[in-house]
Amino acid sequence: MFVAQLKYKSIWAGRSLRLIDQWSPSSKMCSECGLVNESLTLDVREWSCECGKHHDRDVNAARNILKIGRDTPEYKPVEKLASVKSSLLRQKQADSVKQEPNAPRSRKAS
Repeated sequence: MFVAQLKYKSIWAGRSLRLIDQWSPSSKMCSECGLVNESLTLDVREWSCECGKHHDRDVNAARNILKIGRDTPEYKPVEKLASVKSSLLRQKQADSVKQEPNAPRSRKAS
């Protein structure tokens, strides 16, 4: 539901949305060389890679998420943006038109 709302809002605002896999090893992957440290547990907040780079787990994850996001194709269906805006505009115009009550129906004599 949350991702659907993000997609809707990105279309409405004319922005792009990039989704990455929730299971991507962003905090276990070295942002310098790309090596994935499979033995890293959640209680380890800082670690050093074999390439010599020292990482803060959260900063490293943020760098990797940014890098993965840049390599992921955009979710930006321009044609949907136009159709959503025109649909909402038509609805707004229809709501602003005064509608008269229906005339009473005449009964047929039997």
